Amino acid sequence: MEGEELSHLVTRIILQLFVILVSAKIAGEISQRYLKTPSVLGELAAGIIIGPFALGGIEIGIFGPIFEASAHTNINPISAIPTELWVISQIASIVLLFTVGLETDLKQFLRFVGPATVVAIGGLVLPFTFGAGATILLGYADGFGDPVALFMGAIMTATSVGITARVLSDLQKIGSPESVTIIGAAVVDDVVGILVLAVVVAFADTGSVSFGSIGEVAGKAIGFWIVLTGAVILSANLITRILQWFHGTGTVLALALALALLGGGLAESFGLAMIIGAYSVGLGLSGTP
Repeated sequence: MEGEELSHLVTRIILQLFVILVSAKIAGEISQRYLKTPSVLGELAAGIIIGPFALGGIEIGIFGPIFEASAHTNINPISAIPTELWVISQIASIVLLFTVGLETDLKQFLRFVGPATVVAIGGLVLPFTFGAGATILLGYADGFGDPVALFMGAIMTATSVGITARVLSDLQKIGSPESVTIIGAAVVDDVVGILVLAVVVAFADTGSVSFGSIGEVAGKAIGFWIVLTGAVILSANLITRILQWFHGTGTVLALALALALLGGGLAESFGLAMIIGAYSVGLGLSGTP
């Protein structure tokens, strides 16, 4: 990439971040102050309004459209998000879930693992049945064994741990029994959702399900999550002592962020969402001073 193109890219990203931050905070304030709803709902609405399919696609002088849709957007809607902004959003999500993990009482989390699992199962079975059933009723699939119905059901099981955590944070409920149960359910739902998708893909490809391969995926995802969380819990005091050794301004914060990024990167490499890894690291360190 040439210098002029790089400078233009940086300028565009800076302008995009300006528009995102200002519009999100204004909409969030309106949502919280006047609509009495969590500010994240206003921020989501702002994202839709300034997106490439609404105001963001309007030409603005020499800058052109602030959020220009990709030429391949009709094939893959995710391509409407510029790569640079997507990376920034992922880092922000990691920081959010790491912070939520730090604010969660580990003992309370372990106490509510059972109820959280029950909630997670309900959050998988009901949406899957509804998604697949609606697809059949609308005539897009012949039955529950149809790959189209299976994929639609699997899509409906997807949840956003980040949005869940942010809403609870806005309501100042982080750390409450309800919050621990909901976030725990969202984490379990994310892990089990990988298994659901693996089953659906295998069935769609071969017409059958290999329990050996499903078990491998399950062991990899669940095993990693348990090992990561356990390793952080066991080494929490050591990590704390290491962090306390540094006295530079902002050093501890930077190293804590580095741990969150490491957890996120490891989680992604094992097939889990990055934010699950970041949350696990934060949860493991939650009992430290």
